[in-house]
Amino acid sequence: MSFKLIINKYLCLKGNFDGIHVKGLEVSRYGERIFGVDSEIKIAYKPINSLNQIIKLGKDKLDKLNNTNVVYKIDCLNCDCSYVGQTKRNLKTRIKEHRADLKKIQNKSVVSKHQMGYNHTMDWDNVHILDNEPSYMKRSISEMIFIKKQLNDLNLQSDTEKFPENYITTLLNHSHHPTLVSHS
Repeated sequence: MSFKLIINKYLCLKGNFDGIHVKGLEVSRYGERIFGVDSEIKIAYKPINSLNQIIKLGKDKLDKLNNTNVVYKIDCLNCDCSYVGQTKRNLKTRIKEHRADLKKIQNKSVVSKHQMGYNHTMDWDNVHILDNEPSYMKRSISEMIFIKKQLNDLNLQSDTEKFPENYITTLLNHSHHPTLVSHS
């Protein structure tokens, strides 16, 4: 049986202890006999597998692509451009739509135009969730703010036209985010 051998708080060994060598000394499963009770080397055997490793408390983590009511960002793998969007549906569904848009002949999205026009690839496997907001109005405002924060965004200017320009100045003056830029 495998155990973890704790000699002191600094030296911890794992393995089968029928014949392990520690600094030239053989430590067997009967280590106390070798070192004696009065020895400065204290031996404690601890199983490698514990209940903490088997029993996990709390809820299972939700796959981020199953989240709803999110503002998300997709980065380009080939340049520093990114796209910010929002959806009330599962993020997985919205990402599938973005990817399917590449196959369309007409009415391509800005994401697919970027990929086709520059022969670039979006980082579909690492979509970032920027915000989670059930209210459509608040989610839309959050999306506009995150679009304005992008340095090289793929979003259309019309995506933020409802966002008052005087708020941009306020955001620029009070933001701790160095990526917040004006798109005027």
